[in-house]
Amino acid sequence: ILRRMPATFRLGLPDRSQRREILTVVMRMEKVAPCVDMLRLAKLTEGFSGSDLRELCRAAAVHRVRDLKEDEEELRPISMEDMLVSLGKMRESRVDCGMPVSSTQPDLD
Repeated sequence: ILRRMPATFRLGLPDRSQRREILTVVMRMEKVAPCVDMLRLAKLTEGFSGSDLRELCRAAAVHRVRDLKEDEEELRPISMEDMLVSLGKMRESRVDCGMPVSSTQPDLD
């Protein structure tokens, strides 16, 4: 019995609107601060796969744990800063692994 489908499917990378939707869906169960701009993040994540975007959100969620005080019981919402710090770390990792990183400045308007 085969556990995997023997065929492979080539899927392209998501475009800007798809990346925005992926980020929104992944973050829907998390507390997210109003300052988080999903469109800006979608523009900054050119060349990222859906899996990369999921990892970005996971890393941002973990990043906020560092600010948790011993006497606090509740995590603060994920902020844009958490997302940008995590994005910077992912970009560094992609460069270290020899993966392509968009060198053009995204249009953030």
